[in-house]
Amino acid sequence: MFNSQLLRSLVHVVEAGSITKAAERLNLTQSAVSAQIQRLEEQANFVILERTTRTQKLTVKGELLLGYAKQIVALHEQAMLRLGSSDDLSGCIKLGCSEGFVANWLLPIVSSFNSEHPDVTIQVQLGLTTDLLPEAQEGGIDIVVGPTCKRIEGAEHLWSEPLIWAFASQREPDWSKPLPIAVFPEPCPYREVAIASLDKRGTNWQLSCTSPSLAGVQSAALAGLGVTPLTLSSLTKGLAPLPQNSLLPSLPEAHFAIVPSSRNLSRSARALVKIIRDSAYGLKFNSQ
Repeated sequence: MFNSQLLRSLVHVVEAGSITKAAERLNLTQSAVSAQIQRLEEQANFVILERTTRTQKLTVKGELLLGYAKQIVALHEQAMLRLGSSDDLSGCIKLGCSEGFVANWLLPIVSSFNSEHPDVTIQVQLGLTTDLLPEAQEGGIDIVVGPTCKRIEGAEHLWSEPLIWAFASQREPDWSKPLPIAVFPEPCPYREVAIASLDKRGTNWQLSCTSPSLAGVQSAALAGLGVTPLTLSSLTKGLAPLPQNSLLPSLPEAHFAIVPSSRNLSRSARALVKIIRDSAYGLKFNSQ
């Protein structure tokens, strides 16, 4: 069975003419839309789009699937329009998620879920996973979606991606001096593994910037104030991964997980968890 959200993305990619333009329409990152098409190809077990650096073309089977995709998406929208008011899902879901790719990928899913289930109220709280998890343990948040570099009790793995050292693409750190780093406040899994890796390598480092927001550490790295440990999907224009060297060790992968509250979830919250889980299936990132 094909995921209707993936079929919808295929329709947008073809209609927009490129994955980049489709990502803008869907309010997603280009890598997220590419991952969705890849997941659809895995479900279909055949190549849908033949892509080069400049062009994309539907395969013969891809053309056939597109026709069905348009019909399925249209029928889905008609069904929701006519039957949505009779949906018996209701109540309030408190959802916590980290900034950056997670929020950009997750919030459109939340919006779509809200449209399909108008009697459900969803309250979204953005923040560091380490700040959100204690609230979930106390029952103040129903669901947390975010990164971790270590095992969390009750967490369900969604995807993994490389954790890299990011710095201004047109600059290079002064390796003759202590390495300046820009990190999130404690406790933070990225900060923890980054400092541990530097200490293990014997690299002299100094704290140049601490920020509770993703934009803060990105800005510090962009300005050349410090090297920052980020997931590959968190790279923005002007930032680039620094290659490993004698002073800069490799970092472990970041694992993204969905963590339900310690208390029993409502049926509405369980339905949202399933949608998030299904949407995350097959997300892949490559540092090359």
